[in-house]
Amino acid sequence: MKEHIAHAIREGRKARGWTQEEMAGRIGMATQSLSNVERGQALPSLETLARIAEVLEMPISWFLPSDVKGKSEQRLALDARISTLVAALDDREAEVAAGLLAVLLRVYSRSGG
Repeated sequence: MKEHIAHAIREGRKARGWTQEEMAGRIGMATQSLSNVERGQALPSLETLARIAEVLEMPISWFLPSDVKGKSEQRLALDARISTLVAALDDREAEVAAGLLAVLLRVYSRSGG
């Protein structure tokens, strides 16, 4: 779970084009502390996570994996990355992305991949 939270925060920051220093300033956190959180070396407090969610304009639940049972850390990180990318899209772009994913799933299900 720590890796999922770390990845979601890092991807959210990068999606907005912010450096760690910029984001740390926005949430009132030391840059080194944010770095530790983004590397999965520390978990943010609930209060800090709420501030992060606010500046990234995401619900706090977005940072928490909805289903971790049976998922590898790599898969959790990929899920967080995909969620971050989709969250940055407007409605039209999200609709196009959903269509592309549907096509990708059909292609893979036919090929057995």
